[in-house]
Amino acid sequence: MSRRSIRNAPVSVGWLFADLLLALAMIFLIANTTITPIKASIHPKPMATPTATPSPTPLPIPRLELQPHRFTINIDTTGYLNNAPDAINSAKEQIRNQSFLKGRSVGLVIAYGGAPTTDDIPAALDIAAKTYDVCKIIGKDHFAFENASYYTEKLYRLGDSPNTVTIDVFLFKAS
Repeated sequence: MSRRSIRNAPVSVGWLFADLLLALAMIFLIANTTITPIKASIHPKPMATPTATPSPTPLPIPRLELQPHRFTINIDTTGYLNNAPDAINSAKEQIRNQSFLKGRSVGLVIAYGGAPTTDDIPAALDIAAKTYDVCKIIGKDHFAFENASYYTEKLYRLGDSPNTVTIDVFLFKAS
């Protein structure tokens, strides 16, 4: 090989690199070019004016009363926790007999099982959970608890009798 052809090789490689770079730039430009189609203009035909339909009136969001109604029921603890029909029906009857619930809707229920000592806390928590279940059953009968929400934690009242359940209910405000 002559010295002249060796010297021209880097120059040729440089031009080749420049040509490849130009080709890549063109491909990039073409790939990123978007073509917007021409939209045909449509002239709508005049139509008869539709009669106005009334829009539905939005219902107000139901609000809860700020003060709870508190009451207690007496239960047979063993029967209540073992789903004895007499114990469950007695609790249902005591709840249904609360005069302030007649014709009203409960929004939130908070139940507390009675725990005379700290050793009784687990049973009291089970009683609170069972009370939520009883209220839900009453709600399925289209009584006051039909739209109720239930406090997610089981609660207890230390020092109360294990045969006593304390229930706080927040009613929806009367319209």
